[in-house]
Amino acid sequence: MVIRILWTIIYIVGGALPAFGLALLTSFLMMSGEAFGIIMSTFIWSGTAGLGLAALNTPRATGSRRRRIVSVMLIMGLIVMSPVLFTSLEHPSDKVWFNAAILGPTLLAFLYLGQAAFISSSDK
Repeated sequence: MVIRILWTIIYIVGGALPAFGLALLTSFLMMSGEAFGIIMSTFIWSGTAGLGLAALNTPRATGSRRRRIVSVMLIMGLIVMSPVLFTSLEHPSDKVWFNAAILGPTLLAFLYLGQAAFISSSDK
């Protein structure tokens, strides 16, 4: 029970909240009405919702269908986040909050995807 509460807190504070802030920021920057901006915004919000669902659904406690849905949502967010992540890793900023906002959701998404893959492979 305590581990589930800690899981939820870590995912909300370290993943979903920074991702929500980045999603709001990029929505204002990318919503010029072009198809590319709309697709990118959809992927960003899908990844943010995936982190929220990952906070509420640990991979061990959910069924395989729900794990797949959350995993696809997280992958959509990671696709959009990858250029910013690579730029952030190549040229680290002195802004600690920006690095944390980039790395936190990314690391937690990879953590969930790794756990979901491990559980899925052990189910067979």
